[in-house]
Amino acid sequence: MAIARARTAVGFSGVPEARWRADVKNLFTEAETGLAINYDPALRKAFRAAGPEIAPLWPLFDALAGLPLALIHGAGSDILSQATAGEMRARRPDMRYVRLEGRGHVPWLDEPEALAVIRAWLGDMR
Repeated sequence: MAIARARTAVGFSGVPEARWRADVKNLFTEAETGLAINYDPALRKAFRAAGPEIAPLWPLFDALAGLPLALIHGAGSDILSQATAGEMRARRPDMRYVRLEGRGHVPWLDEPEALAVIRAWLGDMR
């Protein structure tokens, strides 16, 4: 299963097999009928129901003004483009940011650079 996950995960590269095994262990559980996902399948349904046109989200992003904010951007993301991440940074130059090479959408958040941003962001909330 880990090998299949590695082949189908978009935007990830240079990931050791042991990390893929841990990923599969976190995402799936064994059920009587085989493997079952370990997260809410309705997440996918909500995005599909929205169709190809999603309402502009910039007003929601801008509403975060004054709050501590961090972006951990998987460079290989097929959802969050570099242009959009750049616009986010332009709108919020105070936002904590890291671009993770070799990671897609969503990074695992255990990468040292991601952990550094998370720790700094948590410190911003004190």
